[in-house]
Amino acid sequence: MTRGTALRHGVCGLAFAAAALAGLVVIDQLGRRTAAPGAIWAVARGEPRALLAALPRQAGVRVLDAWAGGRIVLLHAPVLNAASLPHEATWIALRASPSAFSLPACG
Repeated sequence: MTRGTALRHGVCGLAFAAAALAGLVVIDQLGRRTAAPGAIWAVARGEPRALLAALPRQAGVRVLDAWAGGRIVLLHAPVLNAASLPHEATWIALRASPSAFSLPACG
């Protein structure tokens, strides 16, 4: 691979990564503004049990699935804009609402 080709591949990879990151930020911001139910993807900081123990019981947030020994957790929130996770127990929390992406023509 020539140097020019490698540079083009690098630029394309960076552009794709930037577009993917921007899309995730938009999805998260839409989820934070909607009162609909949805999913929260969370990456635990430190001990995974700390995140699970600190989940707000009164908000009805429940665990749907977990991977990597509990470090990556999929949660369900009945109201996304009311669900809050402890900042000291999470690295990343991505909220996604299916109702925010519903299209009128889709059944």
